[in-house]
Amino acid sequence: MENKLDKNIDHLINKVIKQTELETPTNNFTVNLMSKIESLQTSKAIVFKPLISKAVWFVIGLIVVSLFAYSFYSPELSKNNILNYDSIKLPTINLPKINISTTATNSIVLIGVILLIQGALLKFYFNKRINV
Repeated sequence: MENKLDKNIDHLINKVIKQTELETPTNNFTVNLMSKIESLQTSKAIVFKPLISKAVWFVIGLIVVSLFAYSFYSPELSKNNILNYDSIKLPTINLPKINISTTATNSIVLIGVILLIQGALLKFYFNKRINV
């Protein structure tokens, strides 16, 4: 029963395919399509704009440097002994000493350098790919 049904479906599909005509595009299809693609505006969705501008970073850096300079050169602060670092008691932590061989140290440093280079190259690659 199923075999006969499959044959009928195959026969119907073949009949429909033979009856349909082959559609062909117009002569200027490619030219029309390319002109429509060129007329579309390129999307500028991937434009890097930092959250904090360079001017704001400059102002923040200027404030930090000025506060640092003021704390060292202000006569009022030195009279009050606010910057008396001898009176500050920091807790001491005794960590166990770990001996790492020079080969392991060199390997870790080399892997770090390779990762930095790879990151820079990938950034260059993707920036070039976005700009194209």
